[in-house]
Amino acid sequence: MQLFRLITESIGNRYGATNDFFDRIVNRAQELPPKPKQWVEEIKDLGINFPLRLFCYRVTENIVILFNGGIKESQATQDSKNLRVKFFEAQVFVKKIEEALQSETIEISVDGRYLQNFDVTTDTIL
Repeated sequence: MQLFRLITESIGNRYGATNDFFDRIVNRAQELPPKPKQWVEEIKDLGINFPLRLFCYRVTENIVILFNGGIKESQATQDSKNLRVKFFEAQVFVKKIEEALQSETIEISVDGRYLQNFDVTTDTIL
């Protein structure tokens, strides 16, 4: 619940997807929660040893795409048996999303709050 609240309340409703939340840059996908060195109180409350990781891709401060995650079992995410495949999958999805944005198969909506297909529909298959 703590991670869910961080994402929905703090990122989604209060601050946006600012650099305070996205400091664990691992290749293209990023990990939540961030390290608790930031000034955001909600991050400090989770602490440095928070066991869960969720992979995501911050497209803009208003658009964050969430992927899979799980329990971090070792110091490095890639060494966590539970997270290794999920980490790889997130990297693949981010690459596909970036390619689709670059080729303009998908684009950011006019209001900047979601991704849409070039034909303005919101169902996207990558």
